[in-house]
Amino acid sequence: MALAVTNYGTLTSSAAEQTLGAERTDGKTYVCQVDLLNMVAGDRVEIRAKVKVLSGSTAAALYKATFANAQAYPVVQTPPIPAAYSVTFTLKRISGTDRDYPYALLSM
Repeated sequence: MALAVTNYGTLTSSAAEQTLGAERTDGKTYVCQVDLLNMVAGDRVEIRAKVKVLSGSTAAALYKATFANAQAYPVVQTPPIPAAYSVTFTLKRISGTDRDYPYALLSM
């Protein structure tokens, strides 16, 4: 199974939920990796994966993880998520200061 980087970049966090890359609708399985190296004490961010269960349905949260303070192992990733119809990954600052977060969406 080949691995490909489908989106990558750096997102500056905010109190609003923001999309990492773009909604993926091509029927592949995805993993989202985020580098949390810039986090310090008092920072808290939430990473989510939202999927559509049926074509035309509304996207709903499938996965959510919250990370707080400086990270001993700063690169985190979602579990592999099959996107039969759609998957969207998001990042939101819950507390602390807005920071830059490099990310990559990998397809399998």
